[in-house]
Amino acid sequence: MSIKFCCFFLRAVFVSLTLSFFSASSSAYAGVTVNVDGLVQVDYSRLSYKRDKSSRNSQVFTTQATITNISSADLMPPIRLAITTASKKNITLDNADGITSDGLPYVLMSLNGNTLAPGETTVAHTLEFTRIKHLRDIRAKKSRGSKGSGKSDDSKGSKGSKGSRSSKGSKGSSKGKEDRISVAPTPIANRIPYLKNCGRDKGSKGSKGGKYRYGLCFNDAVFSSSSVAPGVPASSPNALGIDTGSVDVMMNVVLLGDAQSYAGDVVLRDVHNNIDVIMADDGFNGDVLAGDGIYSTVVSVDTDVPAPACLSYTGVITVDGAELQSAVYDLCITALPIGGAPTDTSPENVIALSDNSSVLANEIVVNFVDGVSESTINKIAKRYNAKVVGTILPLGLYQLRLNRAVSTGELNRIMRRLNNLPQVKVVEPNYVVEFSLVPSDPEFPNQHGAQLVRADDIWDIATGAGRTITIFDSGVLASHADLTGKLVGPPVTTDADSNGIPDAHEDAINHGTLMAGIAAANADNATAVAGVAHGALLESVLLPSGSANDGFNLRDGLVYLSGPGATGTIVNMSMNLLNNTSSGVNGLCNAIQLVINSGKLVVNSAGNQGSNVEKWPASCNDEASDVF
Repeated sequence: MSIKFCCFFLRAVFVSLTLSFFSASSSAYAGVTVNVDGLVQVDYSRLSYKRDKSSRNSQVFTTQATITNISSADLMPPIRLAITTASKKNITLDNADGITSDGLPYVLMSLNGNTLAPGETTVAHTLEFTRIKHLRDIRAKKSRGSKGSGKSDDSKGSKGSKGSRSSKGSKGSSKGKEDRISVAPTPIANRIPYLKNCGRDKGSKGSKGGKYRYGLCFNDAVFSSSSVAPGVPASSPNALGIDTGSVDVMMNVVLLGDAQSYAGDVVLRDVHNNIDVIMADDGFNGDVLAGDGIYSTVVSVDTDVPAPACLSYTGVITVDGAELQSAVYDLCITALPIGGAPTDTSPENVIALSDNSSVLANEIVVNFVDGVSESTINKIAKRYNAKVVGTILPLGLYQLRLNRAVSTGELNRIMRRLNNLPQVKVVEPNYVVEFSLVPSDPEFPNQHGAQLVRADDIWDIATGAGRTITIFDSGVLASHADLTGKLVGPPVTTDADSNGIPDAHEDAINHGTLMAGIAAANADNATAVAGVAHGALLESVLLPSGSANDGFNLRDGLVYLSGPGATGTIVNMSMNLLNNTSSGVNGLCNAIQLVINSGKLVVNSAGNQGSNVEKWPASCNDEASDVF
């Protein structure tokens, strides 16, 4: 089969809103953000308390916080104190300076100098908390223990009470007065995650709890900047099936920031067993490329365990005698299906939401609260006539398939009911994904974009040699004459048609092959065209075959690309969700960020329709810049 490649990619790079690029900052001055809990001591002044005069249903707590550097290394600004949990519900940090990528409110700490040197303390910062009592709390207080009163959600009525959800109960209840109470909802932007068993530090010092005198305690985390820091570990595979014996898992840690300046060891730490393994960046034993700042090792994991469980790992480096640790990476052993299940994207199984977004009529994506057991997840799915058919455990996402296709109204009702469960964080439909369109202009393949941007002048300096571009698409036709010798790395697929050719090296719709040719087709071979980076190699990572796919499998592929299984340092993905709202991208931008954090550049199309309508994941570009 002969396919002529077009030069749209070259031209598109210079057209606003056509492509979005995501990459990790390499600036040594700006540094990278790292959790430095082990390097600091957080001190709190006495916690004060008063009632809010403007609202009899709110309480105000105030304390002052300082952070002392107890390590031997300078900590660079910005230094953020994030509040992770509070012992009471409906707590907000009223003077938060921002929200972390995990949704935690934080304040920026002021320094007395340019850095927080060893032994130095930040300027004291006042923290202002407000707790707003909700209607349910007030009802519970009024009806608790009163003879003959109704039983509320949170109280147990005394003998003789007739329990009902709304305390309508027996004669003598306070119905009427309760119904007139109106309390404003707590703002979501700075709401602190609720954790009942918050550490009860009755003293005023320590980073694991505030004053508990008035029934409020809170936990914190401290983030600072460093010129170099370890990224969160990644693994291939990223989840393991239970009772599958001993499995060798490739782990890697990318150094963020000025990696070339660091000459010490990079360590993978088994958190639970306190075992350290020194990693290597030497190009051997699974390490893809020597000296690229991505350190690798292989760990053996025993999956013969009595119940599903997770192993926790962190990346660790030592700077000026002080340890810097990454956030924790959980490698989970599960009895549930691993990865995304193939989906039915036929017209009969696709419905439109009220905003005209296209979704699957028989699937829902659920993000459960941390700690919910797999048996509970299965019971919840069964309650709604669904089954868990896929998981993306690094993102905490579960693919639920209903026993039949349903209408838009019924799908919305099921999602609302699921979203009201205390075990559930977020519920969303499974959006349809489409490959970005190729213009239908018959002269399009003959446009001379490479000449217009003077690519031949650039080729005197660089051709992409030494780089591998991952084409995350419909496959790449390995037999194409202009791609001879281009494809490298193990194809992530099976040979479904048993023709001896891996599925990732075939292309049923010629979309991935087109993208591969635009990016890196061979030059000086008198065949078709020359790719923009014709000196680069190609890796094909396959999405399910066809012109449309689903958002769950898209995220599953991105998680794979963030791990050591994928060899490319540049990822091209020319596709978008068929959604018209940002509310349906739970986990998608996080998955993009995982790929960025692994040290790779992500290039995503933003559509060829010539409109300014936001598309995802291309619109994650704005959000990625705010993630720390």
